[in-house]
Amino acid sequence: MEHLSPQQAKALLSQIPSKNNKEKFEIYQQIFSTPPYHNSLELDPNGALHEEYTQLAEQFGDRENIFHAWRDFVALYKNDETNFGKVYNRAMMVFEQEQDDIHCLGLQLWKSKHLFHLGRVKEAVALLNLGLEVAKHLGDKELLFDHYYYMGAIVSENRADRIRYAKEALRYVTPKNQIRAWILEAGTAAQEFKYYEARKVYIKMEEQAVEKNDTYLLQYVYTGMQRAIAIAVADERVGRAEYPKLEQTMREYVQKGIELSEELGNWQKIAEAHSRMANFYNNFEQPKEAIRYYERALTFAEQYGCRKDMEKDNYLHLYENSKKIGDFEKALQAFEKYTALKEEMYTVATQNKIAELNTTFEAEKREEEIARLTKENELLETIKAQKDKLEQLNLTKDRIFAIIGHDMRKPVIAFRGIGKKVNYLLKKQDYPTLIRLGSEIEQEALSLNQLTDNLLNWAILQKDVMSYHPQSVNLADIVPEITALFENTIKEKNIQLLMDMDSPITVYTDVNALRVIVRNLIDNALKFTPNGGRVNIAAKTSPQGIQLEITDTGVGIPQRKLKDIFLLQKDKSTTGTEGEKGTGLGLHLIHELVKFNKGAIDIVSQLGKGTTCKVLLPSA
Repeated sequence: MEHLSPQQAKALLSQIPSKNNKEKFEIYQQIFSTPPYHNSLELDPNGALHEEYTQLAEQFGDRENIFHAWRDFVALYKNDETNFGKVYNRAMMVFEQEQDDIHCLGLQLWKSKHLFHLGRVKEAVALLNLGLEVAKHLGDKELLFDHYYYMGAIVSENRADRIRYAKEALRYVTPKNQIRAWILEAGTAAQEFKYYEARKVYIKMEEQAVEKNDTYLLQYVYTGMQRAIAIAVADERVGRAEYPKLEQTMREYVQKGIELSEELGNWQKIAEAHSRMANFYNNFEQPKEAIRYYERALTFAEQYGCRKDMEKDNYLHLYENSKKIGDFEKALQAFEKYTALKEEMYTVATQNKIAELNTTFEAEKREEEIARLTKENELLETIKAQKDKLEQLNLTKDRIFAIIGHDMRKPVIAFRGIGKKVNYLLKKQDYPTLIRLGSEIEQEALSLNQLTDNLLNWAILQKDVMSYHPQSVNLADIVPEITALFENTIKEKNIQLLMDMDSPITVYTDVNALRVIVRNLIDNALKFTPNGGRVNIAAKTSPQGIQLEITDTGVGIPQRKLKDIFLLQKDKSTTGTEGEKGTGLGLHLIHELVKFNKGAIDIVSQLGKGTTCKVLLPSA
């Protein structure tokens, strides 16, 4: 695509209001997708045009068009920390949503350049290294070229590293990056003091640029040739015999560069061209010619506000050359300007450093404050967790004492005077009452035995001394053994007991803990199932293990109680359908033993319809 002069670009922009959206998109694409305007604020100082360009690209363009529009928008603010961050984050969001790693990495390159322009070199290098690893993983040749290109051309501080990165980049040349590959190849040859190799590549590029009317590439060629000659002159191996030829070539490319830069309105490049010509004469000790070009460079620098560092160096060289020819008045003036610029730049650099240190200090203070608050918050959370645990332990202790003081006394009291009652009923030959008393005594004894076992098991768990000897256990053997203990209850309440499990169905658990779990689950199911009800015991294999399910058609559990059903709390016990007393200890114990055996438990219930207890245990 032909590159535009500032006048051409402004003329095209003036047509925007009269164009439809498709035509606007094509104009923006022509202007902003071609250097040097893709990174210039001159045409779009507030970013409004780029904002519209990205919207139109998403409407009319393909993925590459969209990427170029956002890349150019990001590039617009490469030296503006605030606006760059906002636009960069928006652009990244567009391509992250599409999971487009390649274009995300392309945008990240611009962030590296942005950090470099802000003087945050270490961050720029770190980001480039990170991007380089991702590019290697993706195997994308263009991204690999770009990362090595920028590592060498922008960030590296010494010549050896620049050359090394350049040679790595040149391993990944594609038709798309061929021009930049030539630029890199020529620049690398010049860095290695291979002037004639560099010159050969630049001439090839110049022919290509002229053929395509590519002014941007021509500017690269003219600048590159000037630099290549300057490096050659600095090489001690170049003798004075080659001076006339080098001078002629230097003057030719300086003049070409100046004419093109005037056409493009790039005054910085004009000042740089004069400065390089001056340095050429300075190296060959021709002070009068050097002075002439230094003065021209300084005229443009002062008039158009070019780089201060170049202006300072030029005044220093002007001072030295003026002194050589005996023009001490000019030398003094140049030295005063040099000193003033040096002090100004030092002051600015010091202020920037102070600002950077202040920013760093504030950031460190913020991080320290965040760390302190985080630590305090963690401490408060720990204290709260310990407080909750102590409160729960206190409630548990009170509940255990209540169980011992009340629930255990009831069956014991029932046994008092039992001998006298039996003798009395025998003398009266009241056998029906005697049989009923025997049944009551058996029920109380079973209840006392169950409660005593649960208390002992709970106490052992609390002391962390419960033995754990997991082994393969067949549920089909254990469940009938446990249900036999409740044979009288099943008959008295006329409960239908159903079992649905394959044999063998083997779990890997502690057999004693398993017996306690199953016994308590069956006890609860029978206790809360009315006369004529049904209890179903099933076991099945799942990918997670063996799931035991005990379902009853009992009274059900209110939803408000389900959330803390496994906690041992005051007033939590519920009376069975025949007045059977519960303590709440059984479910608490089941929960602890299931966890102890690396399992899980869940209860699903509906009032008036029944309850299902699901226990998941490891399979053997």
